[in-house]
Amino acid sequence: MSNWLTKSLIVGLLSVSAFGVIGQEFKATDTAEEPQVINDDAGTEAVYEAQKEPVQPPVQKADVTTPVTAAEQLNKFMEKKGWNPKYDDKKKRFFVVETAEFDCQSPAIDADFLVKREMKTKEAILRAKIQIIEFVNSKMSASDQITLPGHPLREKFDAKIKAAEKEFDLMKDRLEKFKEYMDKDEAAMIAGVTWSDRGKAFIDSLIKKIDEQYDSGKIADDKKEKYERSKQAYLKAKEEYDVIEQKAAALQGTLQSEMTSTVSKMAKMPLFGATVIAQAESWSEDDERYQVAVLVCWSKSLHRVARALATGENFKTVKTNRKDISIHDWLNKQNLTVMSGPRQFLDKDGNRWFLAVSARALPKASSQRRRAKSLAEMFASQMAVYSIYSDLASQKTASQMMQTRNAGERDDTQVAESMAEKLSASFQNKTVRGLQQLKSKTMIHPISGEDIYVCVYGINPSAAKSALAIERVNWATAVQSEKYQSLEKGRTDANTAAVNKAKNDAESYKRGRKDQTKAIDDTVAKREATQAQSQEKSKEQARKSKAKEEADRKSKSGVFIGDTDVDDDF
Repeated sequence: MSNWLTKSLIVGLLSVSAFGVIGQEFKATDTAEEPQVINDDAGTEAVYEAQKEPVQPPVQKADVTTPVTAAEQLNKFMEKKGWNPKYDDKKKRFFVVETAEFDCQSPAIDADFLVKREMKTKEAILRAKIQIIEFVNSKMSASDQITLPGHPLREKFDAKIKAAEKEFDLMKDRLEKFKEYMDKDEAAMIAGVTWSDRGKAFIDSLIKKIDEQYDSGKIADDKKEKYERSKQAYLKAKEEYDVIEQKAAALQGTLQSEMTSTVSKMAKMPLFGATVIAQAESWSEDDERYQVAVLVCWSKSLHRVARALATGENFKTVKTNRKDISIHDWLNKQNLTVMSGPRQFLDKDGNRWFLAVSARALPKASSQRRRAKSLAEMFASQMAVYSIYSDLASQKTASQMMQTRNAGERDDTQVAESMAEKLSASFQNKTVRGLQQLKSKTMIHPISGEDIYVCVYGINPSAAKSALAIERVNWATAVQSEKYQSLEKGRTDANTAAVNKAKNDAESYKRGRKDQTKAIDDTVAKREATQAQSQEKSKEQARKSKAKEEADRKSKSGVFIGDTDVDDDF
């Protein structure tokens, strides 16, 4: 299988999502808060059938040389299901198959292959949705016009041609005066010459011959001047005639008739609930062309599911036994490496998921890997929300032109065509609840063999309702938190006010001043008493010291030596 994918034709089964079946007739319960939708709608039935038996890649046979394209695979898939790509008025559903492609020498060596594939998938989905809104309401304009232009200049050219021919006839008359320099046959022929290619050639050769006589001096001097005037008159006439003839020929080759045909188509409206139910891709090694094909389905009931998300309705889908797995179990069974774009799935609990898959190649650098992951996550969430609602607009203009020109004996007819179109899908400032990342994984891409990051985002009415409840309890908590913060602020302000009040308490001030004054006075008095006692004691000590000093001054007899310890080293 992998050898066939890489060497001949890659038809990646982009696994389809199932809607299960939702009520074509909306059967709501009596409780307004919990409307229920019964799963019996033909549109959701198609989604369920699509996932029950997904698109299979073609079996490669030995005698098969022509690759099968992705579009051909989807058409075979639809034929097997008995579906037609149109609006089914009986079952109230619309199928559309669209394709997009780009030249690709080899997906294995194209570093941007995954991004190109994703954008072409978006293009195919957009074109499919545009077909739906053009079916609903289109404004068209068309015109066909044939123009047969006249040629008013032809008469002027004809008059100039006749004037040139008269000049030629006059020149012939003048040349006849030089018959003596011509042969008899030439002299006889000159009278019958008319203005034509043969006539001009004959006169040119005749003048050349006469010029030879002129240069050799055989022409008399009195005739040379006349001959020169005749010669110049001929050359002038010939030059003018050639110019006029060219313009006349150009006029003959100009426009003889012209037909234009134009048609324009405009459509603009919101669309809710259109979903991709099957997708295939192919790559031909011979053509070096990648193609993605999508099968898009819209039904009244699919619209109902999207409406619940878009309007915030409480919505409940009646569970069926057709699906007995969870969304996570279902995703684990899919080959996410070959999935791209939006999907829908009904899980075992009756939750209808709007899904989208996006992937990016993972570079070696850590910073670039984070960027690649963020891109995959952003565009997966974008495509998931596009499954719910989008404002679509289309403007197309086709033109044709056919021109017929005459180039002489036959007409030449050429045609040209042009096509201009502008398609858009958008949503602005939408509040989206319940959008979440369901799966993210690093995987190996089967074509390129490179590491890729695959991301799946999803949303469903139950998740949106839960998100609303989460929002409500968190905002309620925020209110309580702010009230508590107000209480704490009051406590802080009370503390600050009490401190500020204490700073300005007069009684405390007086008491503090009085106490401090007394303490200071007592300290000063004590210090002064101590100082007085110290001074008296110092005086007494001074008297005693003086008396002793006077006693020591009396003379004593005896012998005294000053050095008491002298070393005996000499």
